[in-house]
Formats: sequence, C-alpha cells, structure tokens
Amino acid sequence: MSSTPLVTRSAPRRARRRGMAAPRRISKKFAAVFVLSLFGVIGVAAAFWSGTDSKTTNFAGADSLNAGNRPTVTPVGSTAVVSWAASTLQSNGAVDGYIVKRYDAVDNLQTINTACSGVVSALTCTESNVPDGTWKYTVTPAIGLWRGTESAARTVTVGATKLAFTTSATSTPAGVSTNLITVQRRDVGNNATTVGARVVTLGSDAAIGTFRSADDTTVITSVTIADGASSASFRYRDNVAGTPLITASSTGLVSASQAVTITPAAASALKVGVGPSNTVAGALISPAVTVRVEDAFGNLTTSTASIAMAIDANPGGGTLSGATVNAVAGVATFTNLSINKAGTGYILAATSGTLSATGPSNLFTISPAAASALKFGVGPSNAVAGVALSPEVTVRVEDSFGNLVSSSGATVAVALTSPGGATLSGTASVAASGGLATFSTLSVNKIGTYTLTATSAGLTSGTSNGFTITAGSATALKFAV
Repeated sequence: MSSTPLVTRSAPRRARRRGMAAPRRISKKFAAVFVLSLFGVIGVAAAFWSGTDSKTTNFAGADSLNAGNRPTVTPVGSTAVVSWAASTLQSNGAVDGYIVKRYDAVDNLQTINTACSGVVSALTCTESNVPDGTWKYTVTPAIGLWRGTESAARTVTVGATKLAFTTSATSTPAGVSTNLITVQRRDVGNNATTVGARVVTLGSDAAIGTFRSADDTTVITSVTIADGASSASFRYRDNVAGTPLITASSTGLVSASQAVTITPAAASALKVGVGPSNTVAGALISPAVTVRVEDAFGNLTTSTASIAMAIDANPGGGTLSGATVNAVAGVATFTNLSINKAGTGYILAATSGTLSATGPSNLFTISPAAASALKFGVGPSNAVAGVALSPEVTVRVEDSFGNLVSSSGATVAVALTSPGGATLSGTASVAASGGLATFSTLSVNKIGTYTLTATSAGLTSGTSNGFTITAGSATALKFAV
C-alpha cells in the first residue's frame, strides 16, 4: 500500500532573512522534486514541489493526498461497472485520476482490462470480458507520480453463476426430436455472460430419452458454450409419452431444469389392456375387457376409433355378445361382453380398420351356468320287448345355454311318456355323475312306439326321441278266442 503524499511549499523571502540564497525563478508549470523520506505518520508519504505564483514570486508549500474511497461494483454479464466517490488533497485540491485494481479471492493482483487500466480520470469505468469468478476491486487516487492510500476492497461475483433455459417448454410427438432448446449462462442479475468456453452436461429423468445435436444428426450428452457466446442449443427425443424433466449442469454453476412434453405419435395398433377373466356362460365378463389404441411406441393415444372384439380361439363353440364399442381417449371398454358356451382356452382378439393388433388376449375359461334343465344325451333306441335298451340311455343336466353342468349330482328319473299299458323296467332313477345320469337296464315289455320323459326336482323336464319296441321270437302259442 502506498502512503499519502505530502506536498511542501517554502517562501524565498524567509530564506534571504536567514542568509540563504533565494531559489531561482521557475516556469509557471510546477517542477516536481520528490522526497522519499517518510514523516512517521501512518498513511502519509513526503513529497516536494515548487513553483511560481501569478506575481512571479517564488513559493513552496506542503499538502497530502487523501485515501481512495471504497468503490461500488455492479456486475452485468461478463462486465463490471466500477464507480467511486472523488478523492482530494487535504487542501481540497483535485487529484489527476485513479488507479483501479482487481484481485482474486486470495489477493493476487490481476491484469485489469483496457477501460479500467492506467489512470482513470472519471469516477467510473467498465471492465469488460471479466472472467467468471469472485473478485476484489480497489481504487487508489493519483496525482502525477504520487499515489494515495489504496481503498478498501469491494468483493463481487462477476460472470456466470447459473444456467437457464431460454426457450419455453416444448412439446413433440414420441419418436420425434424437439425444436431447438437453448441453455444460457447468466450472472447473479440474470444477465447473459460470454467469457470463456464452458461445457454443459445434459440429463433427463426419463429412462430412454436422448439428447441430440442442434442439426439432429448425433446423440450427445453435453454441449459447449463457446468463448464469446452466451448460449448453446440442442434437441431432445423420447419414445415414451409424458413430461420428462431435462437438466443442464456445469461445474460451479446453479443447474437449470425444464419439463418437456412428449405426446403420443399417430395411432397404429390395438392392444388388450384389461384381459378377459374366467366367468360363467351368459354372464358379463368382469372386470370389463379394455383395448388400448396405441402408437408405434406403445403409448396410449386419444383415438375414438370403433373397435370390434371377436373370439379368436373358440373351444366351446360359443357366441360372443356385446362386441363393438367406440374408444374414449384411446381406450375401448367392453362392459357387455359374454359368451354362451362353456369351454377352456377361449381367446379374444380386437380389430379396427387398418390398426394392427399387437396380440390377442389371454386364455380364459367359460364355465356352465346354474343347472336348469334336463336333456337326453343318448336317447332310447328301437328294441325288442323285454330286452334292455342299447346303447344305454343318458340324461344331461344342463344350464340355460345347453352346457353340461358337470358339477351336478341331481337325481334323475325316467318314465314312459305314454305307457299305453306297457311297463318300463330296470333302474329308472339314478343320481347324475359329472352332470350325466346313465340308465343301463331300461326295457319295455310291450310292442309299440314310445318316448321317455326325464324329471328332477327344480329342473325343467326333458323328453326323448321316439323309439319302437317290437316283438321278439315266438316262444309259445296262445288262443285268441
């Protein structure tokens, strides 16, 4: 630190009184003679000059140079506007100018840029192209070669402190790159900065999103903001619809983040969402089967397409009901689907115009409904009187859709519908097994044409086909009169 100069003036007439020779007359311009001795006063240095007054009378005097005033520093991007209050001589005289200095955080003197270098005659200067960082600025008053005391330092952060996205939130279809997204470096006042090259690392919370070069030709993970530039641009691409959050980060700077909206691409395929569940014949399949209208990447679209459902694998020969609905926001919900025939291994498939199916549904089972009726399975065949009907007669316990109720063990009885004096022999009442009652010993003793009726408590009766009983071989003679 330099000390405050002292300016000394002496009168020649006093010198004459003391027997000293008077100094010679000098020009109107001051001629400075510098004395390097110190007066022992902190902050004060000695100096001497002499000159002539307006009447050409020689004179000499002493004065001191006040300390510099602590500057204010305003960062604007990569510039620093340094301002300070004027300093004077103790005699209130003006100084020639000021020396502005910049130090780093550990007080190493830096090379200051042109506008603030040398002796600055004004009370402000603007240093441009200041490197990013935290700096200390001081001001020292100057008059000629004399220097006052350096001011206290003002600490300020100049240059980039954070990153920011300058483009508004962007939206693009899945599989398509966004418009250019621009990231900018900024100072504490949100002004753009331009000094030095800076690498910015790009990130996303999406699993498969990628960043791409500005020309959309290369996958990248970072961009570089060039020296002299404030920003860099890139693109983003993702196949999954949603709002992934992208981030930009660089060492020493506050990171920036921004959501990107990825919308579904064009509808291209159908996919079963909620698959069919096992149910009973004729009952609505629950929960309701749904079909998604998706894009090529599996994203749900907003399609309202009409979608038809059909049986793709039909082990029971069933008929599907309630099979056409319109999608709402890309989802077709089939609330009225039912199949009338029992079977294991049914599969459904959806169709809609040119949309492709990405696969059929899962396998599912339709079980019989509740037992409601009897039906002859193997009906009676023509036979000889008194001989057991063959093949054996069977009666099915069925639901209302004609499905065998294999869980039923109901007791089933059969009888001649119109006996006409004939007698049905054999075991005519049996318990069903697996929903099937089997009659193996039935016979009729009189010739004629008959039908059988099957009954069981709570179930609708069933009637067989007609069959004929004929006479057997003659075995005896009998008078008719």
